[in-house]
Amino acid sequence: MDTTNAVIFIIASFCLAAIVLMNRSSLPDRVRRPLAISTIALVSIAFIFLVASLFRMGT
Repeated sequence: MDTTNAVIFIIASFCLAAIVLMNRSSLPDRVRRPLAISTIALVSIAFIFLVASLFRMGT
């Protein structure tokens, strides 16, 4: 796995989560739930990438 792509994905997904959290009151109701679910999925994948890269650094 290319670490540059993983780092960019991790930063982008955490920034998306921050933007969704900051603007949750201004989002329409029918957009809020799918956006939150997709953001949770992306942050979960980014967290898995982060743990995997830290695990690979230790070996």
